[in-house]
Amino acid sequence: MRNITKVLVCLTHSTILGGVRQYVNGKRYSFNLLFLANYYCQNMDFAARIFHAYTYAIMRELSSSSKWVQAILIKIYAGRLLDLLGKMGIDFSKMSVEDWFKMLKEKGIVKNAYMRKIGDNLVEIIIEGCTLAPVIHAPLGMEGRTGDICPLSAMTMVLLALKSGWKRSEDINNYAKLTEDLTFFTKSGARTKLWVKL
Repeated sequence: MRNITKVLVCLTHSTILGGVRQYVNGKRYSFNLLFLANYYCQNMDFAARIFHAYTYAIMRELSSSSKWVQAILIKIYAGRLLDLLGKMGIDFSKMSVEDWFKMLKEKGIVKNAYMRKIGDNLVEIIIEGCTLAPVIHAPLGMEGRTGDICPLSAMTMVLLALKSGWKRSEDINNYAKLTEDLTFFTKSGARTKLWVKL
């Protein structure tokens, strides 16, 4: 579970430090919570779950006024996400989507993950058997609905943008972006439709 925690901490840090603080006037208490959790939590599975819950709590509140807030934030924190993943030894510039999905499965984060083409410049990211779904999807009533974004799908979107030629000085949405429905959540997974410049 240690690898799950690393990936989720990376996403949480990039979201909070790269975007959310712009909406809460730069307050840093969220970072302090992550630091303390990292330091004191011996059960890494528990740590992964609380980080995931914490991220979704922030995203849900931000989305209460506009569901597109989450999509806008990706533009802000995508570059920072790449930096933090790189420090973990995950270099998206050298990975294929298949490599990324294989890693998620090998590390026990998901049972299955794949991408399928559903139209011109449209793909769907399928996540099945996510380890963290039981503690997020049911408590937040997410099963069978949309309006939030699956973090793994968001990271996949950044990877797809890179593969489509995105540079950090450019608008990522010109290369890959979420569709209007954002993510559709199932009991143990998610389906996310993306527009990709193929």
